[in-house]
Amino acid sequence: MQGFKQQGISSKGFTLIELIISIGLIGILITMSFSVFNFTSSVWNQVSGEDDFLLQGRFAISYIKEDIIEVSSNIKSTEIVSLKDYLPENFYYNKTLGFFIIKDEGLSYKHIFYKVENEILTRVTFSSPSKLPKKVPSVTTHNPILESVSSVNETFYDKERDLLCLIIKTQDKLKDKEYTFMETLYLKDDLNEGGYNWKERDFPHYLFLL
Repeated sequence: MQGFKQQGISSKGFTLIELIISIGLIGILITMSFSVFNFTSSVWNQVSGEDDFLLQGRFAISYIKEDIIEVSSNIKSTEIVSLKDYLPENFYYNKTLGFFIIKDEGLSYKHIFYKVENEILTRVTFSSPSKLPKKVPSVTTHNPILESVSSVNETFYDKERDLLCLIIKTQDKLKDKEYTFMETLYLKDDLNEGGYNWKERDFPHYLFLL
């Protein structure tokens, strides 16, 4: 009788050491994945934040520029009047762009100026039958156009040269970074129209990142 040799079935699995090593490797891979994700997210947030500041600053400059060069059938003429030449009695704002935009609309004059309060640049408008009213009316319209404003003090209007230079600075406090936006306009008097013909000359449009 032929004897049968019993064959043992070996089902070799993971040892404890191999299991620990596998878990460790998986943990390292997960940690690396989260690190890459966090880094990518951080870079994205930084770029997105800078884009927001740039877009808002450019929008504010363009907004003010459009106020100046606006052409409409109901506007007979537009003038820039410096606060050095005209300052109403109850004009109490400390931070402004330093000038009024005055539009002759026939039956009344529309007045526009820009003030900064609580780091917000706001467009303020009012109407008056007088070109240079003695006081600012109690009823005015406010339209915030830019936040995080740190300075508008460098904006100036040169009456003799008909030169207007808009300089607005914003501050990203979280990143301690300042942005400066600048637009230079040459305002040429058009005698035929009796008002202003707004033209841009060879002055460059600057955007500084400091």
